[in-house]
Amino acid sequence: MLTHPVPFGEEEWHRHHALQFASILSPLGISLEGEGLAFPISERERAEAGRILAEAGLAGSPLALFHVSASKEPRAWHPQRFGEVARELSERTGCRVALVGTAGEGPLHERVRSVCPSAVNLAGATSLPVLAALMERARLLVCNDSGPMHLGAAVGTKVVAIFGPGAPHKTAPYVPPERLRVVYAALPCSPCRQAFWRECSPSPAGKPPCLEGLHTGAVLKACLELWEGGETMEARR
Repeated sequence: MLTHPVPFGEEEWHRHHALQFASILSPLGISLEGEGLAFPISERERAEAGRILAEAGLAGSPLALFHVSASKEPRAWHPQRFGEVARELSERTGCRVALVGTAGEGPLHERVRSVCPSAVNLAGATSLPVLAALMERARLLVCNDSGPMHLGAAVGTKVVAIFGPGAPHKTAPYVPPERLRVVYAALPCSPCRQAFWRECSPSPAGKPPCLEGLHTGAVLKACLELWEGGETMEARR
């Protein structure tokens, strides 16, 4: 039964979606407290994540996870540029890099590994809950604007999120700023309706201008900023 009308003024359109949705509860006296999400992980799932890392030779190493796909290909940054960031991050920090995603993304991950051969491909090795457990163990997640971006944020992992045509001020993870860096071109046409190639022209590599213009230096800088303030999984639990 609908009993409490909630005004939705012009200012609401410019707020983060978490705050928009939380405002619906205000007539009931319920307010949003703090910034962050939560995703429950069982000890069984943590044990499975530990087994996967051990079998991959990653146990005990500082870990950076890379998720390089997105729901739509034009929303995903260049896989080769992900590879360049992964290689530089590993060389500068001594971290190990692992790629996560689905088994069907193998060709995409091989393009990353062509630039960063030391990256370990864990794609297709986990269920969603075990992926969350892997993310919980990682010091950093580097990804596109995607579902795994929010999953990583929900388990407390620091996230570097690469946004192209999306609206990070509305849909980036709702977490404290010390746990998030958004890399975003903020072109005059962004965010857009994502009517790809009808309202903008693709680059030779098939990317919209908002992603084509994002270079590895900005993403690597964001990674290093978060890495320097890293913490262990135990500190987050």
